Amino acid sequence: MRKFSAAWDMGIRTALDTSGYEGERLSDDELKKVELVSLDIQSRDSNGHRKLTGKDVEPVCEAAVGTEADGLPEIRAGAG
Repeated sequence: MRKFSAAWDMGIRTALDTSGYEGERLSDDELKKVELVSLDIQSRDSNGHRKLTGKDVEPVCEAAVGTEADGLPEIRAGAG
């Protein structure tokens, strides 16, 4: 995912639309080059999220905390 670094170097503004699992493929250094994160949370409830996505909600919550701590603007959508 070096595309964010390349865009950053060219002065292109970037946004990431994610379900919160970008940490598996995106380093902290790359994430710092993203200007806006759209985080799609399917359900705040662990069981509900797992039922809808087949994955745990914890990594998504950690991503939300991480983007907030990094000072990134964030849009949270779909939380039910």
